[in-house]
Amino acid sequence: MKDIQVSGKRAQWGSSFGFIMASVGAAVGMGNIWGFPYKLGQGGGFVFLALYLIIVLIAGVPILLAELSIGRATGLSPILAYKRIHKKLGFVGVFNLLACFLVLCYYSFFGGMLLQYMFSELGFYTDAPVLWHLVFITMTAVIVMAGVEKGIEKSAVIMVPALILILVFITIVTCSLPGAKRAFSFLFKPDFSKLNIKTLSMALTQVFFSLSLGQGCMITYGSYLGKKESLVKSALLIPLFDTGTAVLAAMAIMPAVFSYGMSPATGPSLMFDIVPKVFSGMQGGRLLAVLFYFLVFLAAITSAVSMLETLVSAVIEKGRVARRKAVGIISFLIALCGIPVCLSFGKNIWNLPMDFFELYEFISQYVLMTVCSLITCLAVVYIWKPKKALPAALGQNSGVVGRLWFFLLKTVTPALLLYVILSLFKFVKAA
Repeated sequence: MKDIQVSGKRAQWGSSFGFIMASVGAAVGMGNIWGFPYKLGQGGGFVFLALYLIIVLIAGVPILLAELSIGRATGLSPILAYKRIHKKLGFVGVFNLLACFLVLCYYSFFGGMLLQYMFSELGFYTDAPVLWHLVFITMTAVIVMAGVEKGIEKSAVIMVPALILILVFITIVTCSLPGAKRAFSFLFKPDFSKLNIKTLSMALTQVFFSLSLGQGCMITYGSYLGKKESLVKSALLIPLFDTGTAVLAAMAIMPAVFSYGMSPATGPSLMFDIVPKVFSGMQGGRLLAVLFYFLVFLAAITSAVSMLETLVSAVIEKGRVARRKAVGIISFLIALCGIPVCLSFGKNIWNLPMDFFELYEFISQYVLMTVCSLITCLAVVYIWKPKKALPAALGQNSGVVGRLWFFLLKTVTPALLLYVILSLFKFVKAA
């Protein structure tokens, strides 16, 4: 089956709802249901939540709107889209794709772990992380191989609403537990003693990772969008669903954690170690555990689909190959490069300062994605400039919204991104 760039016609979303569901699926991933609750716990609850919401508005939404605008205006995947803005900016698209590839390598491992835990709760236990990693990336490849409208959009329209319904159900159940009052106090009662540089850094990186910024996913999805769709509405709805899902996940997990005497600041092991113990002590706990892992699996695979599609779209455009072949090549490479993550997670078998998951995460999430987002801000403001950027994003009548968007992209948003970059190199020391 030849793809859009080979045949000369760019794919389109079948409906506005399908695009929103696919984009929400790209944003709502394990970062929301796994990463957000444990980082919120480590960040002191309400203070982290407040910082997160502010950063979504002043940094997340502006960059998301910029990426969607670049995608729709050019109708191209990241490398060629950035080259269209300026011939020397193609490297930003390369960084996008590298970040996407590295994230998917460890994302597939965790997606496989979710399948392993889910089937273990059903009585089919197999401790084979490599096998489950291969199963997960194969499932992702099957969806992407079906194409934009028939594969990605149709699956998102089913899976994203299912994800939200399951999450609401689990939240209702856990909110009836005796620890719910303490959990809500932790989540929503201000304690400004927790306000520090470390909490700010955690909130910043969580926003960019959660919204899939700096990976090229939103540029790719924007390139399939019709000219009549409102980008501002999309740039607001996607973070709204994304943040709402993250808060719901925290409300689902924290009452159970407090009810069973666990620490909300447990860290990354919260989902795989603490949550199973919590559910095992509840009436109907096995069913809840299966539902919970299926929920996180849905979140994981919708995000994985967006990342694989971003890579596939770029290969199709640059190499002019059929979709099936592009999916096969990239999936094989991800499967191969994900195996070291499966073998080294939580272990130090190579005497390295970090395992492969930590290495991939550091390079992709904390370096490439942040640098790409900063360059995107600068490219829109200083190269695209208002004359081209405003009509691309907002139409001819941009008004106050356009001025506010440019002000944030020119000042606040790059300042926050620059802080994250400098903190990585210890020019700014995070407490």
